[in-house]
Amino acid sequence: MLRNPYQSLRLPPFTPVGLSAIVNSMTKGRPPVQKSPCEKKILSYAKDRRNVYFANDKASRTAIPIRKARESRADRRKVNQSLSEIPALDAAGVDLVESSARKDVLRKGGWRKKPDRPLGEYLDLKRKRQEWK
Repeated sequence: MLRNPYQSLRLPPFTPVGLSAIVNSMTKGRPPVQKSPCEKKILSYAKDRRNVYFANDKASRTAIPIRKARESRADRRKVNQSLSEIPALDAAGVDLVESSARKDVLRKGGWRKKPDRPLGEYLDLKRKRQEWK
């Protein structure tokens, strides 16, 4: 059986409520405060992030730009389709189509990467999955 290297620290399960004082102490302009190893570990659990999509985390390096490019292509296609209808529109319709094309009205929303989970939550999920097995 694999042994957890952090088991000897005997840290409680991840609780983001008590971390605000430690995280707030890391503000710019102040001299660095010496932290204990336990405080460093709690900060690491709060600030480090992990991918929870259960896919290869390196895949996002290519997947994110591809998805953003696909979304941009779809937006440009919509704008070009609306601009191609200009000869059939009246003056008010032409103004509406041109202004919406200039202000990227069709681009609202779009694809965004969901943020990764904090390391503490990730480890709690991992622990629960291992207990379930």
